[in-house]
Amino acid sequence: MSKTRISQWIHIAALGLAASVTLALPMEILGHQTPASASSTSVLGIYGGENPTVEDSLCLQTGSQCNYAMAFLDGSTWQKMKDPSWFISQFAGSNYSMIWGVSILPSEGNYSLAAGATGAYNQYFVTLAQGLVSGGEGNSIIRLGWEFNEGWPVWAAKGQAANFVSYWQQIVTSMRSVPGANFRFEWNPASGDQGAGNLASYYPGNQYVDLIGLDVYDISWGSYPGAASEFSTIETEPYGLNWLASFATQQGKPMTLPEWGLGWGASDAGAPVAAPGTETSGGDDPTFINDMAGWIVSHDVYEATFWDVNQSAVSATQNPNSLASFAADFKSPTSTTSSALSGSGAPGVGNANSGSTSALGVDPTTSVQVTPTLASSVGAPKVHQEIRAVSVHFTGSSASLDLSARNKLISLAKSFRAGTSVMVVGRSYHNAKLARLRAHNIVGLISSRVRVRVSVEVATNLRSDVSTVTR
Repeated sequence: MSKTRISQWIHIAALGLAASVTLALPMEILGHQTPASASSTSVLGIYGGENPTVEDSLCLQTGSQCNYAMAFLDGSTWQKMKDPSWFISQFAGSNYSMIWGVSILPSEGNYSLAAGATGAYNQYFVTLAQGLVSGGEGNSIIRLGWEFNEGWPVWAAKGQAANFVSYWQQIVTSMRSVPGANFRFEWNPASGDQGAGNLASYYPGNQYVDLIGLDVYDISWGSYPGAASEFSTIETEPYGLNWLASFATQQGKPMTLPEWGLGWGASDAGAPVAAPGTETSGGDDPTFINDMAGWIVSHDVYEATFWDVNQSAVSATQNPNSLASFAADFKSPTSTTSSALSGSGAPGVGNANSGSTSALGVDPTTSVQVTPTLASSVGAPKVHQEIRAVSVHFTGSSASLDLSARNKLISLAKSFRAGTSVMVVGRSYHNAKLARLRAHNIVGLISSRVRVRVSVEVATNLRSDVSTVTR
C-alpha cells in the first residue's frame, strides 16, 4: 500500500481579519488556547492498524489532540466486506471520529468494475451501511476504493474511468438509502502521475463526493534528492499537493490527506540517497513532518491521517527526530506532555479562523485563564490572571518579510491592547541566524505600532534560542 508550535494562548481579539491572516504563506498567525473544558476540533488522524491503542500511544506521547482514527474493513470476500461489526467493536468507546477504508471489490473471486457499474453489487453495500448505522457509525467517513489510480488494488481503475465513476455512484446511492446513514464519502487517489491519465475523468461528481483527498509519502524512486527538494516535488508534481488544493477548490469540497507519512526503502535522515531500481525516502525526516504540518495549516485541510505503522511509524526508538517534530507541530494547546519531545516545551500549533475552530484544534474564544506554564512563558504577573496574548509562528530561514506578511502583521497589531503579550516563534533547519533576524524584524514591526511584551524563540532542530524583550 502506498503508503506549528508554541502554545496558542491567544485572543486575536475581535479579529474580523483572522481569516485573511491565516492565508499568509511564510507565516501563520496562530489561534487561542482554551481552558481544558473547552471543546475544540483537530484535523489530525492516526492510522496504527485496526487497534486504537496504537493511535492512543502516539497521541499521548506527543500530547497531540487526535480527532480521527482510520481502519480498513476486511476486503477479502463479500461476506466479510459487508460485516463491519468486529472493526466497530475494536474502536468502541475510543471517542475517535472514524474513517473506514472500504474495498469496492473483494480480493477473492472474479468481480469487476464493469459489473459494479450496473448495480450488480449494490446489495452488499446496503448491508454494510446497515451494519455501520446499527453500530453507531452512521456519521463516519467512508473512504471508498482508495488509491484507485495505482496498479495494486483489485479495483485499479486505469482505463476504466467510466466504469469506476458509475460504480462509485451506485455504491454511494445504495449506502445513502439506509435510514440513519449520514456518511461522508472520501474520493482519494495517490499522489503523483501513476499512469492512470487525467484524474478528473475518474471524479464521480459533487453529488457523490463529500471530501477530496490525496495520499502523500516522503518517497522517491531510484534516488532521493534531499528533504527540501523532495517536498517541492510533492507540491508541484502532476497530481501533487498543489493539484489537490486546486481541484478541491474547483469542486467546492474540503480537502483531506487520508494517508501521509514517512517513506520506506533506502534513506539517510532527509539527505540525498541513491538506490537505483528501488524506492527511496527521507527516512527519519523531521523536515518533512514540519513541511506537511505547515501545509496542512495554511491550506485549511479538513482531515489529515498520519500513517503510523511499519517504516513510517514514529517512536522514541524508531524515527525519533520525526517524533520530536510531530510533537512540536501537533501538540495540543492543553497538553502537559514533557518538553523533552518538543525541544523547548512550547506546545501546539494552529491557525485562527474567525468564528470556527482552527485547523489543528484551537477554539478561538475570547479569553484564557493563564496556567503556570503559560504565565512563565509570556511573563504574566501571576497565575490565573486573565491576559491577552498572541503568538506569531513562521518557518524558514529568510530574514526578510514579504509585503503581504507585513500588511497582515500591521493589521493584527492595530487590534492589540497596550501590554499584549506576543510570542514570535521561528523554526529553521538551515540558518538560525537569519531566522533570528526575521523574528526580530517581526518584533520591530509589531512594536512600532503598539507597546507590547515580546518573547522570541528560534529553534534549530532540537536546539532553541529564547529571549524576552519589552517594547
